Amino acid sequence: MWFTLSTLNLMAAEGYAAIDNQREACSWGSSNENFTTHRALLASRIHSLEELKGMVKIDFFPKDTVDKTATKYVCLTYSSMGKEISAVLREGIDQGELVKAKDGSLSDKIGILFKSPYSIKYRDDLRKIYILARRRRQLYGDVDKAFYDIAVASVKKINTIERAYFSNRDSSDKGYINTFNHVTSQAIITSIFGQNKAAFIADVHERYNMPQLTSSQKIDSLMLEGQEKAVIDNYVDIVNNKIGQKLGIVLGRKYKINRNSEWSPKLLTDYLNDMHQYYRLTYGIGMKPFNEQEELILLFSRKINNTIATN
Repeated sequence: MWFTLSTLNLMAAEGYAAIDNQREACSWGSSNENFTTHRALLASRIHSLEELKGMVKIDFFPKDTVDKTATKYVCLTYSSMGKEISAVLREGIDQGELVKAKDGSLSDKIGILFKSPYSIKYRDDLRKIYILARRRRQLYGDVDKAFYDIAVASVKKINTIERAYFSNRDSSDKGYINTFNHVTSQAIITSIFGQNKAAFIADVHERYNMPQLTSSQKIDSLMLEGQEKAVIDNYVDIVNNKIGQKLGIVLGRKYKINRNSEWSPKLLTDYLNDMHQYYRLTYGIGMKPFNEQEELILLFSRKINNTIATN
C-alpha cells in the first residue's frame, strides 16, 4: 500500500492530540485535582436529565452549528467536594465498526485505517483489553472471569445493606454493579495500558451504545422518544470512566504497575481492596475485603498475566 508506518504513527498522534486539545478547552478544574474527592455517580439515584444537569455541566461543541462538517463533541464537567473533573466524548468510530472490520474484508480494514489510525497502531493492546473485558471461554475455559465478574463480586462484598441501598434500582444492573464495573475496569486498564488506551476503549463503547450523545439536537429527539433513562445512564458512564482512569493513574504509581508487570494474587487483591476503600469512603458503606485465595482473584490474575504475555 502507498501509506507507510511513519504516516500511520503521525495520523494516530495527531488524532489524539486533537482530543487532548478538546479536553483542555473544556476543562475548568485544576490539573492537580484530588480525584479521591470525586464521588462516582450512581445512575440508579438520578431520576431525570435535569437532575443530572444539576450535578454535571453538559456542554456541546462546536457552539457554531453552521459548519456541518465540524466534529461534534460533548464535555461533561462534574463538581464534587469542591473539585472539578472533565470528560469528553467526541464523534468517531464505535465498537461495532471495529468488530466488523476485524472480521471483514480488506476494504473494511482500510476504511478503519482512515477513520481511526489509532486503533490500527495500537491494535495489539486494544485486543488484549477486549480479552480482559469479556469472558473468553475459548481461551480460558468455562470458569473464565471478566471485569463484570469483579464488579458483581465487589457488590456482594457490601455488608451494610441498610446504608447502601436506597431503592431497588441500587441493586439493579444500573446501580452499584454498573458503577463498579466502569470505575474498576477503567482503573485497571489505565494502570496497565495507560489512560489514552483506556479512554479510547471507553469512548468506542459509549458511542456504540448511543452515538447521539455528542449532539444536543439528537439528545432532544431521544428525550421525546422516551429514552431519558438511557441518556442518563450513558452520561453517568462517561463521568465514571474518567474517575476510574484517575484512580488507575494513582494506583498504577502506588504499585509501580506497567504493561509488563506480573499480577500476583496479592497484587490484584491489594489493588481491588484499595478500590473498595474508595467505594467505602464515597458511599459511606461497609465492604468486606477480597482475599488472595478466592477463585476470582486466582483466575483473573492469571488471565491478566497470560493475556499480557500473548503476541
